Amino acid sequence: METTKIETWNKPNNIPEFKVEPIMVLFLSFITCGLYLIYWNIKIAEVVNAVTNKELISTPEAVFSGWCVPVNLYFSYT
Repeated sequence: METTKIETWNKPNNIPEFKVEPIMVLFLSFITCGLYLIYWNIKIAEVVNAVTNKELISTPEAVFSGWCVPVNLYFSYT
């Protein structure tokens, strides 16, 4: 009998997991008048910073990009 083993060799321990479907981000952002988009930007900034091991996106930058749509598009593009 073969058991299924979860491989953890390719998953670093210090990277937070934050998975939300893009359509849910749009829906929740619309329902909460953009507040969820600010929260999502902060969480994604934490993940990006953990992956790169340096601060590429600061928390104030993530909050500002949630308020301003052109900045948010640039934030999502980079």
